[in-house]
Amino acid sequence: MKKFAILCVSLSTLALTACVSQEQADEKMITGCKAAIGAMIGPTRTIKEVKASSGEDEKTMGSIYRRIKLSYTEAEDFAEVVKEGSCRFSPQWGTFKSTHAALLEQVVYNDKLIGKKDGNIEGDMNDFMKLNEKVDAAMAQ
Repeated sequence: MKKFAILCVSLSTLALTACVSQEQADEKMITGCKAAIGAMIGPTRTIKEVKASSGEDEKTMGSIYRRIKLSYTEAEDFAEVVKEGSCRFSPQWGTFKSTHAALLEQVVYNDKLIGKKDGNIEGDMNDFMKLNEKVDAAMAQ
């Protein structure tokens, strides 16, 4: 009986240490959003610095998404103007938050939207697919 209790405590400890927190998931999505916005403003401009970032849940059409907002400066700006952009992700959590994955749904930059809006793809489908590839690569690191 004592061995069983030790086994249960050990498995519980292992399960709890393997959990992904919302902050860790947001950091991963912030990296992906930075890559998405960087791809939209490029190739002549790049993001110099992310000044602020935030994440909040967003309910749309019965689903819960995660909206990541970035305030950033561009490298080619002589006057450091802080610009805004955002990405909407569809988060997917594993059992007991053991894993986290996120699918890019939408990117908004400079009043330009690429991605899903009201169930339809806005912008060019090929651009959206290329954007997803860059985001997936950035989030995988």
